[in-house]
Amino acid sequence: MNELTLLGLGVVGSGVARACDAPGAQWSVRHALVRDTTRAREALLPPACLTTDPAVALAGDGPVVEVLGGEQPAADLIAAALGAGRPVATANKVAIALHGPRLFALARERGVGLGIEACVGGGVPIIAALRQLAGGQRLTAIGGVVNGTTNAILSGIEAGQTYAEALADAQAAGFAEPDPSADVDGHDPAAKLAILVALAFGIRLDPTAISRRPLADISPADLRWAAARGARVKYLARAIRGEDGVLRASVEPTALPIADPLASPAGSGNAIRVEGPLIGATTLTGPGAGPAPTAGALLGDVALAVARRTPLDYPAPDAPFVTPAAPGGPWVARLPAGAGSASLPGDARWERDGDDQIALIPVATAPELAPAVRALGGTCFRWDAGSL
Repeated sequence: MNELTLLGLGVVGSGVARACDAPGAQWSVRHALVRDTTRAREALLPPACLTTDPAVALAGDGPVVEVLGGEQPAADLIAAALGAGRPVATANKVAIALHGPRLFALARERGVGLGIEACVGGGVPIIAALRQLAGGQRLTAIGGVVNGTTNAILSGIEAGQTYAEALADAQAAGFAEPDPSADVDGHDPAAKLAILVALAFGIRLDPTAISRRPLADISPADLRWAAARGARVKYLARAIRGEDGVLRASVEPTALPIADPLASPAGSGNAIRVEGPLIGATTLTGPGAGPAPTAGALLGDVALAVARRTPLDYPAPDAPFVTPAAPGGPWVARLPAGAGSASLPGDARWERDGDDQIALIPVATAPELAPAVRALGGTCFRWDAGSL
């Protein structure tokens, strides 16, 4: 049986280890890099496989699967493996979003594969599809529901749970980390969007420059209000390249028509739309989180990387960063009764929803609106579900 090296043995790494131990598996784990070999964990691998020493883990040859998470030391370990001529498959969207240009350049230089399918979409093969779609046309938009944790939370709230209950269920199911801030504050979807933008538009984008609004910018009352108007709120990461050449990108709660495919995912599902003049709009859906779908994507990338069939096109290391603009459009703001509204746009139309006041704002951007709404103790979300 072929052997691989596993960097990380958390939720996703354990999923890879289980997949390698399943009947008919093509790979076995030779070494697994962990932070603590004495920590109590499921006995997925023999103790002799575990090491805290990166040099020991990366000794030898064969493919490397990196699932440590975080920027460092993951990015440098990926670089070390590639530099040693070893193919790599990773689920680390932060490392690729911030270091993708140098890592892909190193992979090209060394003539080895670098697979990143598991970085975005879990079990949705968006990377492979996007590379094919971007090869023959000018794409104009990319994005959608790219974070399974936040989608699972929204689904739970729609079913009557509180935010805390829905989050706890997502954590118990292995969709959410003990500290969910990367998901619910928009860092994870922003990193994924930066990768999609690099592949769709050839643009180098710092994920921290993307306009982000946390999931807490909405409330259960907002979901009910939108549903009564034929809409569903999703946590969307989207980028649009306009005819003026300006890139507009954001991560924010957004109300969509309930019939929109991007509004369809339930639980940890993802839905990602690619738009271009030739294909129109193509939406891919599937499981977006969890150890099993991600492990499947990783092992699929291992096979492709070993065969040197993972495309290595990516923005060059010296490509300049592009600063995206925040998209404008209609927004809905909810303020508690009695809250002042002088800081909101003057052309807002107001209505009541129980004890709250609702502002229907025809044109705004998140950076100019959301901080003011939060300061007033309210919530807000983008309205892409028809006229207000």
